[in-house]
Order: sequence, then structure tokens, then C-alpha cells
Amino acid sequence: MDDYLSARPITSPFGLYDCDVPCDASIAVVVSDASAAAALPRPAVLVEAVGTQITERISWDQDTVTHEPQVLGQSAHLWTRTDLRPADVDVAMVAPKAPGHTVRWQYEAGQGTPVLVAVAQDATGKAWNLVRSYAKAIGGTKAGALVTTFKEETESDLFGEQAVLCGGASELVIAGFETLVEAGYQPEIAYYEVMHELKLIVDLIYEGGFARMHQFVSETAKYGDLSRGSRVVDEHAREEMRKILAEIRSGEFAKEWIGEHAAGRPRYNALLKSDLEHPIEQIGAKLRERMAWLRQKAVSA
Repeated sequence: MDDYLSARPITSPFGLYDCDVPCDASIAVVVSDASAAAALPRPAVLVEAVGTQITERISWDQDTVTHEPQVLGQSAHLWTRTDLRPADVDVAMVAPKAPGHTVRWQYEAGQGTPVLVAVAQDATGKAWNLVRSYAKAIGGTKAGALVTTFKEETESDLFGEQAVLCGGASELVIAGFETLVEAGYQPEIAYYEVMHELKLIVDLIYEGGFARMHQFVSETAKYGDLSRGSRVVDEHAREEMRKILAEIRSGEFAKEWIGEHAAGRPRYNALLKSDLEHPIEQIGAKLRERMAWLRQKAVSA
């Protein structure tokens, strides 16, 4: 630990506060001043331009909610410190359909995560080759690479997060939990029914779609699904989904989020605090302590 702390880089001119925060599927990124690379056993990689724009709030605790990529600074320096111009640069994307840690462990297991690939500008004529190589290198082509556009990937990804995967699913769980508790059921029972068992259903859908889910749930559960689900996600919910998508496509959401971040995230912090202090979180933490397989997973992570 002493060696680590004494070597912790706060470099010039890069202004890096640390260099061991994993990015997506990578392990570490180490950047040094050119003068410090002279004695390396292998040739160093020369970086033409590095942005020094740091607009996020930095803390020595490495708060994960405040660390975000800062690309505006890099772009500005690229044009002012090199002969390159925007038309000279390839603009391409490889977007794994999973968080970075999942991409990593799938790769280590010799498997892969599906990826979306796109090229918005092929200045060199080699952009697609580069995209394919990146997709293959992280294991994405083993699971499938789907060609898309930046616009389609961005809009659909934001919609999925907000309306279904994060926003929709978490609000549905909370609403179900509160409904049962308000009716007099034990909070522990409510947790098991609406949160714990959610993974079991999602895993079945993930493995084989609705058909696999219907194969393994009871006839009673299947009938309840088919006859009641549309009463929960009704036309009002669908209309709200359409509004959310419209806000994303118009840029309204982006402007809102940029403004929220610039103001210090007051609403974001308040909403997150409320979410993490909800009774279902307290109940869930106690129940999960008794699940040995989750403790083993936490230790291995």
C-alpha cells in the first residue's frame, strides 16, 4: 500500500487524479509524461492530444456517481494541438449490450456479449475494419454484432433504461411492494414476491423469451400474466412511454440532464437518496445477508 500511495500519479500536464479506475472491459489505463517514458523496456505509445477539462466533482473516495467521461476537452485539444480536422477522423462505435464488468467476465470465460456497431464517418477508409477488430477483440462477435447508427443506438438505449430496464422495472417493484405492505402483508413476504423472484422470471425470459417463461411457471401464474398484465401496463403507461421517447428524440432529456449536472445534481441526489432509503432496500439487505450464494459472489467480485 505504501508503494501504491507513493506512486499515485498526479501528473502534469495531464492533470490526472488517478489511473486505476476500470473503463468498460479494461483493467487499467496508465498515462505518463513523455519524459518519464524514456527508460521503458518497450516503445511508448505517443498520445497526440489529451484533454484537461475536468468539470466533474472529484473526490479521493472515487465516488462512482461523479466520475464521467469528459470528451469535450479532448476534442478541443485534438483540433488545436494537431493538424487533424474533424473531417480527417473516423467516427465509429462498438456498444456492448451489457455493463463493463459483464463484458469482462464473459470475455474471461471465453464467451462474449452482443455488440452494436456503427460508423458515422469513414475518413480513412478503414473505419469498418477497426470496428470489426474491436468487436472481435472483446468477444462481441461470438455473441453477434448488429449494425446500427449512433442515433438509433443512443435513442433506443436511453428509452430502454428509462421506461423499462431501470425506471420502469424499479417503479413497478416499488409499487408492488407498497401495495402489499399497505394491505397488511409482511414486508419480507412482499420483498420476496416482487423483487427476489423477479430475477427468476427475467432469467427465463433472457434464456428463451416469453415461451420459456410460460414453460416453467404454473398455469395459474400464466393465466394471471395473460389476463392482468395489460391492466398494469395500460394505455396510460404506453402513452407515457411515447412521451419519454419523444423527450429523448427531441433532445429535451439531454438538455435537462446537462442542466441538472451543471447545477450540482440537486434533483438527482434527492431522488437517489429517496430510492436508496426506501424500506424495500432495508428489508432486502437483511434478507440477502442470509443468502450464502450472494455473499460468495460479493467476495469473488
